[in-house]
Amino acid sequence: MVGWDVADDNNDAMSVMGQIAFTRIKDLTTSLNFITGPEQADKTGNPRTVLDLVVTYTGIKNLTLGANVDYGWEVDDPSLAATRSRSTNPVWWGYAGYVAYDWTDKLRTAVRGEFFRDADGARTLAVAPGSPVSLWEITATVQYKIWRGLVGRVEYRHDQADEKVFKIRAPGRVPTGKRQDTITLAVYYTFF
Repeated sequence: MVGWDVADDNNDAMSVMGQIAFTRIKDLTTSLNFITGPEQADKTGNPRTVLDLVVTYTGIKNLTLGANVDYGWEVDDPSLAATRSRSTNPVWWGYAGYVAYDWTDKLRTAVRGEFFRDADGARTLAVAPGSPVSLWEITATVQYKIWRGLVGRVEYRHDQADEKVFKIRAPGRVPTGKRQDTITLAVYYTFF
C-alpha cells in the first residue's frame, strides 16, 4: 500500500496492512486489523501504526451488532516536534458500536455511535498541535434495496467536539463550531 490519509504518496516508502480473523464461535466474528508504515513527507522512517479490533455478532434473527476499538501512534510527528520539547510521539484512540436491523429483505435501518480521542492533537490538527481533542458522533441510516444490486440510502449524522474543529458556514480554513449536522443521500450498485 502506498500511503494513507493522503491522496498522493508523499515519500518513497510502502505501508503494510493486514488482518487476523477469528470465527471460532458461531455467529461471532472477530478481526484484528493493522496498518503501519512511514507516512511523513519525504521521510522513510518514523512509522505511523493503527491497530483496529472489530467484533460482529449476527446470532439474533435480522439483527447485527458490531463494535470496534482503534489505537494508533506515530514516531516523531513533525507537527509536535515544532511546538514542544516533551514527547513527539502522539497517540490516539477511539471506539464505536452499531446496531442494524433488517425489517424485510429490502429494508434495513442502523444506528452507529463513535468516540475519538486525539490525545496530542496530531491527527485532527484542528487546534494547536499538542492540544488534546475529543470528538463523538451518532449516525442513523435507512437503506432500501431498490432493484437487483441497486441500493438507496439516507443518513443523518451529528458530530460534536470539545473544541472548535468544524468549519460551519465560514470562508477559509478556520474552524468555527463544535458541532456539525449532515444529511447524506446515496444510490449505489453492487455487482455481487
